[in-house]
Amino acid sequence: MDDISATTIQTNHQDLVNDVTYDFYGRRMVSCSADQRVKVYDFNDDTETWAITSEWRAGDASLMRVAWAHPSFGQVLAVCSLDRGVRIYEEQKKNFESKTWVEVAKLMDARSAVLDISFCPFQHGCKLAAVSADATLRIYEAMEPGNLTYWTLMNEIALMPSPPSRNEQPAFCVNWCPSRWREQYIAVGCMNDAYIYKQNSHGKWKKVAELPGHTDLIRDICWAPSMGSSYYLIATACKDGNVRIFKVETLCEEVFQEEEDAGNSMTEDSNFNLNSLKVELIGEYDNHKCQVWRCRFNVTGTILSSSGDDGCVRLWKASYANLFKCISVVSLEKKPEKL
Repeated sequence: MDDISATTIQTNHQDLVNDVTYDFYGRRMVSCSADQRVKVYDFNDDTETWAITSEWRAGDASLMRVAWAHPSFGQVLAVCSLDRGVRIYEEQKKNFESKTWVEVAKLMDARSAVLDISFCPFQHGCKLAAVSADATLRIYEAMEPGNLTYWTLMNEIALMPSPPSRNEQPAFCVNWCPSRWREQYIAVGCMNDAYIYKQNSHGKWKKVAELPGHTDLIRDICWAPSMGSSYYLIATACKDGNVRIFKVETLCEEVFQEEEDAGNSMTEDSNFNLNSLKVELIGEYDNHKCQVWRCRFNVTGTILSSSGDDGCVRLWKASYANLFKCISVVSLEKKPEKL
């Protein structure tokens, strides 16, 4: 693997940066912070640097996550915060020479802090999943993608019998399966547990699998792009210090389609819900030796990055047998290590 270089970007945030993400093309970047501000950066080809091109206040409390929508819907951002809100911003022309970001919608259905958000693949429409500390997953859809002012709350899913108590630290995360052509799946981290939900033919979301083995709060969860493979990979970042990678395979679709067609009266607790996917833990790595906060796959699903309280970003590469090995450690305190 080529040597990895690290560049420091001056965000000028006044508090902790809680999230940073690229746009679809990797030419723009956005950050959100506990200082309640969002900042957008554009890459300059001439200087090969990132420059802040827009910034604004996006809530009345700490901003937790920010996400780009697919560019087919325009330049659109969603931001969630501890003030229970999810705000949608769209970049619009201010005049012939400049553009500005405008708040076009505010979703305030949550009864507690919204901790994570995720857009679905654009082939399934303009949909947004949001999970909050009230242990509820909410699915929104802009029925007219050309007008992002109006969003409909399509589903509200209780992840636990009751929300965590005030004495417990809430930990919830969500990630939409990036597969464009298969069924719609959502992976959810719910305190110490992780689940996969699937949308059935009636538009309802059913719990279809559990990702086992976590012994503490799950901080992040993500799918790998399938790239035509017959299975999925899901990674989790956990407070117990482990990065876990799961292989997920779908069982015979024809059998379950027959069951679904014949079982319109099936209940939420039906055995069907927890048997339509085969889940296998294929990797468990404690290299961070401390709490792991984030994990993400690259666009081909062959390299996983993870970051933890050790101040390092670790890169994991898959072998032909889906065995992941740490190939590099990136730290701002020292030169990146090639392993």
